[in-house]
Amino acid sequence: MFTGSNNVHRFQSFRGEQLVYHAGQEGESNVGEKTSMKSTECHVTLFADLQVEDTAQALKLGETSDKCYHGLCLTNTSPLMAPPGSREAALGTNPIGFGASAKNCDGVSVDISTSAGSLGQIEQHVFTKLPLPDNWAQDLEGSPTTDPQVALKAMCLMPFGGPESSYKGYALAIMVEALCSILAGSMYGPYVRKRREGPGESNLGQCFVAINPELFAPGFKDRLSNLLESLRDLEPVDKAHPVVVPGDRECLNQCKIHEEGGIRYTEKALHIAAELAARKSVEPLKLIIKPDAEPKLTQ
Repeated sequence: MFTGSNNVHRFQSFRGEQLVYHAGQEGESNVGEKTSMKSTECHVTLFADLQVEDTAQALKLGETSDKCYHGLCLTNTSPLMAPPGSREAALGTNPIGFGASAKNCDGVSVDISTSAGSLGQIEQHVFTKLPLPDNWAQDLEGSPTTDPQVALKAMCLMPFGGPESSYKGYALAIMVEALCSILAGSMYGPYVRKRREGPGESNLGQCFVAINPELFAPGFKDRLSNLLESLRDLEPVDKAHPVVVPGDRECLNQCKIHEEGGIRYTEKALHIAAELAARKSVEPLKLIIKPDAEPKLTQ
């Protein structure tokens, strides 16, 4: 466990029932060295009040070994989500990420928030002028709204699960707070700096779990591959939309981007990007035009 508060970090490695502690000040090389030495097992890593370079150090836990790790990443965020029955936001969307490798470069990749929708998705609905799905966001009075403009003004999202089961997203958001901000000593819940308070440190907490599957039941990749293929082979309701597993769509999009050599944008998105570049005095996105192909942009 690697924790930090007031720029003092502690690294605790779990191996069976043994607990091994290492301490060091921020910036000392022994912190990274200790992390590398102990990264061949299973870790819970916590961060509080850290700079970007510290978080990057944690993300290299799995890269310091020749073993294949599976990872769970969690973080609390600025308060954007209202607990069920509340008129105001008191928890972040508190995203959860998980990745595990299977055979032949296959695997599962999870990236979810504990809210029904994200702030980015609401901004997309403002852009497209389409109504929000039900039970995504509240207005300033605490009532559900499908108006993206009203939702963006209130900035009060709802937990996932719908009217009858919103306690599920709410419970997961509290779990993330407990594992990230509470354990690591960072700011938590309604005390985190709000997004509209301007620039400044948010003092968020993160939790990273690195798991070496070789320390558990044998044949992890074979068994995971079998599970994923079994799910994909299920008979779909609509044959035009086969069953997929988390990460499949992102993989297909990534392959398409590599094949085409760029990311496709709508004409309206291009206009907004050009205006933003002009306002910030930065170089605009570069347009790529290929023979017999529609124009597209690359980042």
